[in-house]
Amino acid sequence: MKLIKKFYCLVLIVSVFSCANDDGFVVQCAAIDYAVPSLLIELQDINGANLLENGTYNPNEVNITVNENSVSRITETENGRVIEVLLSNTVNSRDATVTLSATETDVLRLNLNSSSTGFPCFFPIFTVEEAFYNGTEQTIEHLEFNQKITVIK
Repeated sequence: MKLIKKFYCLVLIVSVFSCANDDGFVVQCAAIDYAVPSLLIELQDINGANLLENGTYNPNEVNITVNENSVSRITETENGRVIEVLLSNTVNSRDATVTLSATETDVLRLNLNSSSTGFPCFFPIFTVEEAFYNGTEQTIEHLEFNQKITVIK
């Protein structure tokens, strides 16, 4: 998995530098596909069991929305299923609604930091500075490309 990420990053870097605009050509940003950093949320019980895998929550019902727009998906990782929040979609609002089931809804508040990449084809990169789940501050784990919080329910 790490080898694939490194290869993808190498292809991305080569693509960015190969579309330089110093010779009068227009940069075709639509032709560049790039990865967006995400926040991964793992839901666990007090014993460390993954709640998306043990049947507590149905992954098909779990969704995170910002201003009624879905900003999440369920992703498989080396450590099991997690909720992946696409940070580029959370720009306009810090508060997100976490729907876990038809009867259970939580609140996720993110304090984001944006930084410019300096390349004409890229949007700002967002990182999570602080994360609060139902008002409780979460510890942010910094992974190779993404960030992760583990919520104990």
